[in-house]
Amino acid sequence: MVGPGFFGPRGRRVSGIIAPRRGKEDAVKRKRFSVEQIVAVLKQAEMGAPVADLIRHLGIAEQTF
Repeated sequence: MVGPGFFGPRGRRVSGIIAPRRGKEDAVKRKRFSVEQIVAVLKQAEMGAPVADLIRHLGIAEQTF
């Protein structure tokens, strides 16, 4: 038996009551990197580290860098 607060796939409540779905206006964008991490990578690039190696390590596109 499932408790009253359990939500299944697609944001629907398993007990039969449909829960409201969250729209795009409710979504909060998470930051992947902290300010300190960004500054550290920029300093590495400034000191001559190959950008191709940095972006591969971070998993970001060159345009993002």
